[in-house]
Amino acid sequence: MKHFLYLAVDLGALLIPFLFSFHPRILFYRHWRAFIIANALTAVPFLLADHYFTQIGVWGFNPDYVMGYYWGALPLEEWLFFFCIPYASVFTFHCLTLFIASFPKDESYRKLLLFLSLGLSLTGFWFHELWYTASTSIACGFVLLFLLMFTKFRLVRFLLIYMVLLLPFFVCNGILTGTGLSAPVVWYNNVENLHWRVLTIPVEDFVYGFLLLLLNVFIYERCLTPSTSKQ
Repeated sequence: MKHFLYLAVDLGALLIPFLFSFHPRILFYRHWRAFIIANALTAVPFLLADHYFTQIGVWGFNPDYVMGYYWGALPLEEWLFFFCIPYASVFTFHCLTLFIASFPKDESYRKLLLFLSLGLSLTGFWFHELWYTASTSIACGFVLLFLLMFTKFRLVRFLLIYMVLLLPFFVCNGILTGTGLSAPVVWYNNVENLHWRVLTIPVEDFVYGFLLLLLNVFIYERCLTPSTSKQ
């Protein structure tokens, strides 16, 4: 049964959001087209980077916890990860924006958002020799800056919803990084990261997850038609 653990994490994250997608007060299934486009456009660069980082040993996968079906360097469960986790997260984003009347305006937090973008970018350049730290921090910093300067995407709203998503993040990522297990499902080469962890989760994972979900949500919103975005 150990070989099904990673698959169980993927499907466990997906199950409840999928079932509630048809709830008459939620109707997320009507937004599937927008999600699929957003997910495909986001997953491609992440999977390419994931494949490369796996090949050069930045991270890898414990064969004891996967079924053994690989496409390239990545197990099937890792491919599913980039669909299941974003689906659950965009579903949560949809629900919270549907049921919460208002969020703070970005204008009041513009300096904070700029500081966050600059801080991430400088961290990446400072630790340029660490593949995971540098690539994740620089990419996230530049994406934040782009969204802040050239789009009307409501970053503060996303930040607040990401705080909510941190609870399931701790559960899923905790299991994958070895919390409660004799060995991690996904192992990390500490030569390529800061070696700072929250429980068993590398701090870079928080930035990586933030960037993954941010791009999914941003493109998802851009793909919504005016009629579906009001539902």
